[in-house]
Amino acid sequence: MTVILKSIIFIGIFSALLGLVHSFSDDDLDMAVNQCLEDNNISREEYVALMNVTSSEESDDDLEMKYKCALHCLAVALEVVDSNGYVDVELVENHGKLTEDNYVAFTECKEENDYLEDMCEYAYKFVICLQTRIDLNAFNNETD
Repeated sequence: MTVILKSIIFIGIFSALLGLVHSFSDDDLDMAVNQCLEDNNISREEYVALMNVTSSEESDDDLEMKYKCALHCLAVALEVVDSNGYVDVELVENHGKLTEDNYVAFTECKEENDYLEDMCEYAYKFVICLQTRIDLNAFNNETD
């Protein structure tokens, strides 16, 4: 997957995950996304344009930090990080029961990335990790 497409996933997959776990209304999620875009100087038009990009030759290092920071902002806004800024799987579970496989995916991604000190980089790498391990279809069948 290309970097720009990954950058689209930075908010897309995370908001989809949290939106599907029942406790966030579409309005709450949209407000959080809008606030994080604004806080990181990403216009709605830029975000929409990124959503339409399908390829790029850039590396992860070329991805502007503002996109990675917007992801961490979203995690904070949706209250799924601990006081140090790291994803807390139990807080994710507070928003809706994870399947066993998805719980393992969150836990593994946490373990793989909790060494990172830059919270923007952490959030980005965490979501990229989730994208390869999470079963989005399972969220449709999970219960509280």
